[in-house]
Amino acid sequence: MIDGELRVRCGPFKKKVQVCDIKQIRKVKNILSAPALSIDRLELHYSKYDVIYISPKNETECINVLLKENPRIKLDEKLKKYNNLS
Repeated sequence: MIDGELRVRCGPFKKKVQVCDIKQIRKVKNILSAPALSIDRLELHYSKYDVIYISPKNETECINVLLKENPRIKLDEKLKKYNNLS
């Protein structure tokens, strides 16, 4: 994350998401093509209807950094329980 932007990359593809635009984070298992190599992914809902899937190396740390920047982000119950987040 740099200057309030989450920068996601997968090979030659790059995407920037404003952290202030992230509305919700869900833990999902999804095999759809996305910039996430694992099927254990985080689904980030941002802006009005946009979704991006990521698989950070350290999921809990990533979520904590995002929440610090934007405490309005909602977490699904599975994610809270799995990562001991509030």
